[in-house]
Amino acid sequence: MNTALLIIAIVCVVIGLVGSLLPVLPGPPVSWIGLLVFAFTAQAWQHIWWVVGITGAITLFLVFLDYLMPGWTAKHHGGSKRGMRGANIGAIVSLILFPILGIAIGPANIIGIILGPFVGAYIGELTTGAEGEVALKAAFGSFLGLLGSTIVKFFFALFLFVYVLIDIFV
Repeated sequence: MNTALLIIAIVCVVIGLVGSLLPVLPGPPVSWIGLLVFAFTAQAWQHIWWVVGITGAITLFLVFLDYLMPGWTAKHHGGSKRGMRGANIGAIVSLILFPILGIAIGPANIIGIILGPFVGAYIGELTTGAEGEVALKAAFGSFLGLLGSTIVKFFFALFLFVYVLIDIFV
């Protein structure tokens, strides 16, 4: 039973770590579920219940932040909901298109992951009738929000990943 729970916990924190970078997967909630599953192993629950509680609250905060931050920064820079949606679509398209083109690793893929949301937000803003410079400013704002929330989610998921692995193997 404990071995199965440990495997499920590790799989969850790995999926959560990957999901923190992909807009399709909910990274922090999946990582937290991994921590929760890990906590139910006989040797873990007694000393990490407080970690589960604190990280659970942080996870809820990050879920809300993930939805609010891109919109807030886009709005702050004069953007619209279409720009925010465009940024998300651009991120997904770049994550699918670059590996299909054989650019799955390296700097080119990182550039694609960065440019995808920006180009998507720019196109989204242009569809609202915004002029080029206004669309560019709003796209930059939407991109900053998406990038900021992704960085925060990644480091939180990385923390949970490292915490679970250290607690298992050390």
